[in-house]
Amino acid sequence: MDDAPRHARQRLVAGFGGEAQARLRASSVLIAGCGALGCSIADQLVRAGVGRVVIVDRDVVEPSNLQRQSLFTTADVGTPKAVAARARLEAVDPSIRVEAWVDSLDRESIEDYLDGIGLAFDGFDAMEPRYLLNDACVRDGRPWVYCAAIATHARAMLVRPGGPCLRCVWPDAPPVGALGTCDTAGVLASTVAIAAGASVALGLPVLAGATPAVPALVSVDTATGSWRTIAVARDPACPCCGAGRFEWLDGDAGSGAAVLCGRNAVQIRPAVESMLDEAGWLARLAHAGSFTTGHGLVRGSVDPSLTGGLQIDLTVFIDGRAVVHGTSDPAVASAVCSRVLGS
Repeated sequence: MDDAPRHARQRLVAGFGGEAQARLRASSVLIAGCGALGCSIADQLVRAGVGRVVIVDRDVVEPSNLQRQSLFTTADVGTPKAVAARARLEAVDPSIRVEAWVDSLDRESIEDYLDGIGLAFDGFDAMEPRYLLNDACVRDGRPWVYCAAIATHARAMLVRPGGPCLRCVWPDAPPVGALGTCDTAGVLASTVAIAAGASVALGLPVLAGATPAVPALVSVDTATGSWRTIAVARDPACPCCGAGRFEWLDGDAGSGAAVLCGRNAVQIRPAVESMLDEAGWLARLAHAGSFTTGHGLVRGSVDPSLTGGLQIDLTVFIDGRAVVHGTSDPAVASAVCSRVLGS
């Protein structure tokens, strides 16, 4: 299929003509997380003609996602986000190679997903995985784009090889609860769209072969109408791009549980050491409540007698990850997994 008509308006923009469009078609990107930010970023990149888009997300579509996660519809509820996103993106442009992986980006998996990637985009909803992505990209000299949205605040920053990197701006992850989350502050779909748009605006020229922008953090507050570009300089004392310490990648920092933004849920990885198919997990969980299978996972409600009376829903993926719904306390989630799934 001739892509010229599809991208005709884009080609008119300075820096995005024929040669640049060919570069986009030959490029590969990683979308790290396919929630609100990841959906909007992936949609824009596919429509721009990026040739290979790799999506990695650990979660399934929930009704509360539909307010802002633009690739999903009601029919997708219960489907892994990466799978649902791929179906929608392939309908947008069947010529784009879209890879969907239902997985969590962690120390064990991130290098595999970054293999062959020219630019990574941050679609995360928490800070910890961003530090991991920063470590991996800085170590390998790979550019990536930080992106965040909460309430009416949107931010984006291109991290180039040589710095400044994320830890030049925020040397350490903030304490749990120090930053607002979807649970506590909410988020507008319009804020998400602005953050994702800024992210793609910073990254797309890199893929097209243009000179990267001057290092800066873009900060937008839609409530006040303010748009600031904050100059960012490399910190020679930065533990990552300065000292070459990759503490998140090496396992010296971070936790084993992840609180999922806006979900009152916690991911535990690994929940158990073994790996079973859907039928195997269903058999293991038969004593624990009411469960069903589908889309490579098992979902259901845990018998309250096993949770101290708490109303807990559990999603178990065939790779052993578990998402405990009904609590935001990692200790409670770990205890439920230990009691229901074993150790």
